[in-house]
Amino acid sequence: MTTTLRVVDAIFDEYAIVHVIKTKEGKSEVLNKLHSRTTKITEDLKEKIKQFSLDTGILEENIAILPMNGEC
Repeated sequence: MTTTLRVVDAIFDEYAIVHVIKTKEGKSEVLNKLHSRTTKITEDLKEKIKQFSLDTGILEENIAILPMNGEC
């Protein structure tokens, strides 16, 4: 399995948007992640990750903003 990871947008004391491609046996899986240093995510930032996900081929119904998990 190969994993390609790149930071596509960041203000490092606020957030980072990370694009991950995992390839195994010829099949690729794309995952976009938003890492935030705060517990509050602005609507602009939510829209930014959503639009980036759409631009990278992720269907709208497969985009989810999950609740905070307590880690920061």
